Amino acid sequence: MASANTAALLKRIYGELANPLAPSDTLAGDIKFVPQNKQNGEDYRFPVRLGLEMGATYSTTHDSYALNGAVDGIYQVAALQGAEITMRAQLSYGEMTRLSDSKGDSVKAYDQGVAVKIANMIQGAELHREMNLLYGPGTNALANIGVISGIAVAAAAGVVTVNISRASFIPGFWQDARSAQLDVYNGATQRNPTTAFTVTGVDIVNCRVQLTGATAEAAAVAATDVIFFRGARTSSMVGMQAICENTGSLFGIDASSFPQWKPINYPVNGSLTFDKVAECLSVLADNGLTDGCTLYLNNRAWTDLLTDEVALRRYLGSSSSETAKPGFKKLEFITNVGLTVIKPHRYLKQSLAFAVPTQEWHRVGSTDITTTAPGNPDEYFFLQQPSNNGAEIRAYSDQAIVSEIPFHTAILSGISSSADSLPA
Repeated sequence: MASANTAALLKRIYGELANPLAPSDTLAGDIKFVPQNKQNGEDYRFPVRLGLEMGATYSTTHDSYALNGAVDGIYQVAALQGAEITMRAQLSYGEMTRLSDSKGDSVKAYDQGVAVKIANMIQGAELHREMNLLYGPGTNALANIGVISGIAVAAAAGVVTVNISRASFIPGFWQDARSAQLDVYNGATQRNPTTAFTVTGVDIVNCRVQLTGATAEAAAVAATDVIFFRGARTSSMVGMQAICENTGSLFGIDASSFPQWKPINYPVNGSLTFDKVAECLSVLADNGLTDGCTLYLNNRAWTDLLTDEVALRRYLGSSSSETAKPGFKKLEFITNVGLTVIKPHRYLKQSLAFAVPTQEWHRVGSTDITTTAPGNPDEYFFLQQPSNNGAEIRAYSDQAIVSEIPFHTAILSGISSSADSLPA
């Protein structure tokens, strides 16, 4: 450390920005947005075949026998709209003038600060997109991002610490969730109607989250309450979990009447093994899946399955193309549904995995994440704040996720691992 009388002569150098947010291997990267000519202005609609032509007549007489009547196949139209997400970030004129003129080549504090601000906003939009693709509650609150299993630290001065249930805990998400704005509901009753709960602390090991909000509203939070992003409970897309757990009408087709519209729910009820995966995929093979799928699972379950795969390879004594291929990020093996790719996903709940034929799923809507409004010559949604010394930038998306043939997809539930985070 320089002495006090020479410190003012020294130049301060800042290193590159450290980014502790781990990159995501995302659903959005695997499930493509529909091409531009199919991006909807109103609804996205597609026909679904739910029954074959069944007007058959049998005979052994070889004469001019009478035919039974025709029995028409069953076709219905599925229809859905995208759900909008808008992200905001604000910059003061002081930040903009001090941080933007270096063009990435400067010894100024926090070099490229404006670019970092924009990149951070986009990453926030990507997180919300990915979480909604997985757990969007739709307009009927069909899914959530966590279930409160108990109060860890009683509410005081607007701060309450809650335990999230083991099954619904998402370690990879909560690590990034500091400052996230949330709602808590007991059924249809909102615990915080006046003020958002802000995440002010996270304990990954103990499935704990500290929420800060209004004093009376924090005190009302209780076990069995469920957590949503602020304002998302009835204003978001229907995500993958909600689609996979649907047993009624969704996108205009009733799964209780047509089994093809209902994904398979396979209860694991314990550690995930290759035997369990094979049993689940056999059901999808019975349903006609032949083009392969991707199995997304939590990182803790990935460890269990990787251990099981090593044992399986020793048993088979082979590394041919018909066995698993260990890799840094995924496993591949041949099953009765075709090539199956197993990938860990950091935003998966500890109890869930999804077997997804990504070629049969699409993201639909008017636009993926964008920072530019149609017809806007600027690179960004850029808004001058009329009463403040600064400007605002925004990111926007309008999309939803859908499966063409839902019973080719499976949700594996009840998964547990000895490596899981546990409420304490």
